[in-house]
Amino acid sequence: MPDTTFQEYQDSDAERAELLAFLKRPDGLALIQGTWEDRIRHWWDENPYADLLPYRGRVIFHQGRVVGFAGSLPAGYALHGQTIPVLLATTLEVLPEYPKAGLSMLLKMRSLSEEIPIFHTTPS
Repeated sequence: MPDTTFQEYQDSDAERAELLAFLKRPDGLALIQGTWEDRIRHWWDENPYADLLPYRGRVIFHQGRVVGFAGSLPAGYALHGQTIPVLLATTLEVLPEYPKAGLSMLLKMRSLSEEIPIFHTTPS
């Protein structure tokens, strides 16, 4: 994976536009309903737990373009009357020519689980 970099996704207008272009490409994951814009707005803008954690996932870049994404949704679980921040794993999408990158993102999420509970809620 030369010239491939991994970084935490930083949600901004420009980053979101780039992520949406990647997710909406013709050979990308097909949604059964809704749009990627609706889904991301639901995950990070309308989510009442979005402020609990800033982490939104990781992206992979190759020569300056997005080639992979592993998303996370902030959530809250109740434990003994208190809200505990957790992350829910969601969309994992990597271009076919970067199969090892997907594994690297899963391993990063696994190591992140040492700091915060992560639930794999059937990510695609």
